[in-house]
Amino acid sequence: MVLVGLLRDARGQERDALAEVVAEHCAFLGWLHVQMRSDRSVPVLREAEQLARDIRSGPLLAQSRNFLACHWRTRGDHRQSAQHFDAVTRTEGVHLTQRAANTARAAEQTAKAGDRTTARTLLRDAERLAERAANQPPPEAAYWLRGQAFQLLNQGIAHAAIGDAKTAREHIAVGLAGVPAEHLSAPWINDYVSPKLLRELSPS
Repeated sequence: MVLVGLLRDARGQERDALAEVVAEHCAFLGWLHVQMRSDRSVPVLREAEQLARDIRSGPLLAQSRNFLACHWRTRGDHRQSAQHFDAVTRTEGVHLTQRAANTARAAEQTAKAGDRTTARTLLRDAERLAERAANQPPPEAAYWLRGQAFQLLNQGIAHAAIGDAKTAREHIAVGLAGVPAEHLSAPWINDYVSPKLLRELSPS
């Protein structure tokens, strides 16, 4: 990657600022690979993790780990995904908004892996964390965590995975109503409005 090579050769007082830009760029490059279901996402996100460690950025390290968890989710490996979402919540320096969102995703994936008891505990933790984080601005690298919309979406799909269809429908409906219009066409929104999920949540 050109920017990583540029960083390796950089010297002087502006290097740290460049390192933060490169770490964030590398993380979102990894996210693009995740969206394309590419195996390249793993080495790219591992590099992003190392860059974030080098500059001691908890939020960027957490974000790289979140995207890696999403890679395993797209592969249908719920245990691996749950472990990686849980690792985000334990990252030193992780922002409270990130902890809340990733605890909910860990709950969802844990339920899909077959452990609904642990998933319920995680989901209760996620909801408490989200209440505490409600008025906190998220880190710039996780701008979509502003407000409660994205937290409610994540809690909604966790409730769906556990089998609480009514609560899931309510959370997802309120969450979608709060999502900025420009995000409603993003590929990731399909996690919350996929035909499969909508069928599962339809009142019988």
